Amino acid sequence: MKAYSFFRSLLFLTFFIGNYSSFGQFTEGSSNIVIMDDESLNLQSVFNKTIAEASSAGAVANSLCLPNEFVEQLDAFLKKQPSPIPYNLRHDYDYIIADDVVILLQPEYAKGAFNTPMDKVLSTFQNTSSYVDFVTQLTGTDLGGLTKREKYNVQRAYGVLKYMLDKKGSYPFAAKTSFKFENCLVSLTPAYKVAKYEYPSITYDLSIETSIECDCPEENGSTSVKNGAFEYRAQSKGIYSGTKISFGDPINPGIFTKTIKCCAERTETEKTARAESNKEDTHFIKDTRNIFLNPNAVNEYKNYVVTEWGKDKEEQNDPNAEGGFFREAGSFAYGVYLGNTVGKEKDFYGITYGAELGYYHNISDDFQIGATAGYSRYTGKETDFGFEAEGESFIPVMAKASYSFSDAFGAEAGLGYAISASEGGEGGLSYSAGPFWRPLEAIVIFVGYSNIAFGEGSLGAFILSGRFSLSKK
Repeated sequence: MKAYSFFRSLLFLTFFIGNYSSFGQFTEGSSNIVIMDDESLNLQSVFNKTIAEASSAGAVANSLCLPNEFVEQLDAFLKKQPSPIPYNLRHDYDYIIADDVVILLQPEYAKGAFNTPMDKVLSTFQNTSSYVDFVTQLTGTDLGGLTKREKYNVQRAYGVLKYMLDKKGSYPFAAKTSFKFENCLVSLTPAYKVAKYEYPSITYDLSIETSIECDCPEENGSTSVKNGAFEYRAQSKGIYSGTKISFGDPINPGIFTKTIKCCAERTETEKTARAESNKEDTHFIKDTRNIFLNPNAVNEYKNYVVTEWGKDKEEQNDPNAEGGFFREAGSFAYGVYLGNTVGKEKDFYGITYGAELGYYHNISDDFQIGATAGYSRYTGKETDFGFEAEGESFIPVMAKASYSFSDAFGAEAGLGYAISASEGGEGGLSYSAGPFWRPLEAIVIFVGYSNIAFGEGSLGAFILSGRFSLSKK
């Protein structure tokens, strides 16, 4: 069927996510009023009702520190608060399917069968069983009839809907909060995911992860709680369409204790074993941070081999296990990092490879500047969404600066523009940074991060490359 029209629009999946958090003691009469949209206020209200109406549905048997009693006391405290999930400035996730770009739609939309383009996309997804069918029904043509940009937008739309509705991916709400309760730091992290969707009706699973970290007294035999976690859970039914997003009152709200550990559980034997372990060169460090993406952790973990095993939640189907090492070199640390796919397009692209030619000029014995031009290829891969993504090719042209800390080690950074070498593709800002190792005078091994930002997307990769110099350092 020939396309009827081009529709220029913003298409959003209006799910809420952000990086705003609040910290402080709940105080009577305090307020932090900010302007929010109706959907955020609706969801915030449902989370607070979940806490207010939840009843205990699980227990932890432990004679040392009465964990159930502690959970009941904390729950009673939260129920007294007017808004334990606080007002906050919403940072939009609003997953953009297409931002001010051309989208092909069939005549039904123009004739009024759908109220908005979003309704057309949602209805089409629910009534198709594969990516190919989705493309055909949404656009009125097959993949071969779409431009590169149109393929990109439809691909993104399908991927987001697949994650949200089929995989039932979890979304954190922006209003994470932390506060003091007795001698403990308590953090509340509300989240939700789609349990069932029959356009336009939707059912959500709501959860409020409540984590506890307490200060243990030094004396032995303490009956205090050391740490733990419990969760508020409920379901909510609402509407999800192009014109309305709503969350109904919580259904069957409950409290589910996951784990509570007591201070007295650390025996003298454990204390001795811990002290002996700290004398060794190898440690198992339980840490929720991504060490490799936190620069301030590099020096802390230098001269260690580190592995990051990903999260242990059952719903995580694609864990990002990763690892590598950092090695001390005087006042600096360098390392190798493997296994992390990054960038907004990580679901669609796999291996990256390329080559470059450059010229460097010595400003001093330790500092060089130069320019490079090359070719980079991001290969497409078979996605979880039922189709194989096409690869992307770029010709990056960059200005670079290089500094040597010693005869063998240094760091390099570059900034420039990557010209698209793919039909219908678009270029974007390109940058790279990382350390290098010079095993021989004419050979440089570079380990770093490279990124190309274009339109609403970005492609990033951790790279290992070698360079042969035709002249001395």
